Amino acid sequence: MVFYAHEQGMNVISAVKNEWFVFIAALIVASGILAFGRDDGRAPVEKSAAPLVGYEELLPHRALYKVKMKTVRSGAQIVNVSGELVYEWRPVCGGVISDYHFDMHYDYSDAQPLDVKSHVANFEPYDQAALDFVTRRFNNGHLFQSVKGRANFDASLVRYDLPSQVEEPMEQGVLSPTAYTLRVVEAIRAGEVSFSGRLFDGSDNKGPIWINSLIGREAEARDYGAAVAPEALGAPARHVHMAFFSGAGGDSMPDYEMNAIFHLNGVMRSVQIEYDDFSVVQELVSLDVLEGGCK
Repeated sequence: MVFYAHEQGMNVISAVKNEWFVFIAALIVASGILAFGRDDGRAPVEKSAAPLVGYEELLPHRALYKVKMKTVRSGAQIVNVSGELVYEWRPVCGGVISDYHFDMHYDYSDAQPLDVKSHVANFEPYDQAALDFVTRRFNNGHLFQSVKGRANFDASLVRYDLPSQVEEPMEQGVLSPTAYTLRVVEAIRAGEVSFSGRLFDGSDNKGPIWINSLIGREAEARDYGAAVAPEALGAPARHVHMAFFSGAGGDSMPDYEMNAIFHLNGVMRSVQIEYDDFSVVQELVSLDVLEGGCK
């Protein structure tokens, strides 16, 4: 699964300041790690003519997650966060699609509550390193942000059609969400303890982010009953810790950190996201296995 985490936290902070909500991608990984790696100056991830090799290992599925606040620092402006995420990933003709629907509620100590709905849709082709992306966000029912465009990772270029028509260069070695997920799966299978790289998801017009991922211990099995298809959680699971940087990896403190339980078939079972003032958890409620492929 390719997972978007930023909607719950940075959105809240930005909303307090100027109602501008940032939404950054993140999909893979978990807890039990006390520190995270830093950029060691090595060459960026090499480009690949077939960036989605191995996508067949990922499970086509639709999952529902409940979001709630876990901790809040005394004196923080945010009082409570709650909501849900519906996430879908599946192969289709020519590539894979991922679809995210966030429905979030924010309570503040010194401002009116906010209800934010977000829809992020991506398409990643099989035969080229590219990403088509569309994002729409609503604040209390009013559309306030639209982002649309296409990233060409081999050309190190992203073209935005919305909010304005512009082309911007990217660093070499940036990965799409599914490609990044597959690299983490590859690292786990190879017995590696970490993976770092740049990710671009098109959820905003801020450009790529750097993610340091530490791969931890195996996660114990959990029974969700009939709410979760039994085959969905049959793949091995690991704890992975991720640190997210808006600038160069490891050159500063992370914008936020994530602990999650990640199954090697791409299913995210549990996520905890740590921000400066508070933390939120995303717990799996239900999951349906979908049909994938081209008909």
